[in-house]
Amino acid sequence: MRRRPLTQRWLIASAFFGMSGVALGAFAAHLLRSRLDPRAFEIFEVGARYQMYHALLLGVFGVLEQMKGIDRVNRGGESTGTGAGAGTGAGTGAGTGAGTGAGTGAGTGAGTEQGERRDLGLTWAGALVTGGIVVFSGSLYLLAITGQSWLGAVTPIGGLALLGGWAAFLRASIRW
Repeated sequence: MRRRPLTQRWLIASAFFGMSGVALGAFAAHLLRSRLDPRAFEIFEVGARYQMYHALLLGVFGVLEQMKGIDRVNRGGESTGTGAGAGTGAGTGAGTGAGTGAGTGAGTGAGTEQGERRDLGLTWAGALVTGGIVVFSGSLYLLAITGQSWLGAVTPIGGLALLGGWAAFLRASIRW
């Protein structure tokens, strides 16, 4: 199976969570409002609201990944790897000399690139936000529908993942 570029993965996740957030919000407004007590309905709405905020954030990650890719192409890769110099030297002796060229080629990808660290920052941010949406909003949906109070203890784990995603985004932005 072909692995999708990060740009596409974050945009797909953004679209999925946005679409499902709208669907769940409509489901709550039209079908659950009369079936849930006001507090449970409010809990469900908080889950949908946070899902939508963070779905948009995943879209931002996808756009930023796209911009970084364009920026990297415009700068020619900016790799610190060393290429093979293809210089021709003057041979000494009677035959054909095998001189050593003093050329330095442009490194294209084997080196460590400043952009790779930024990619990792947005990768962590996106992964934490995605997990945070599932755990935070998912636990709130289940808590509202089932009334199982132990799910309230799971919600802060998702909240920490969301905060971690924002922190990773901040760090990636600073290192941009």
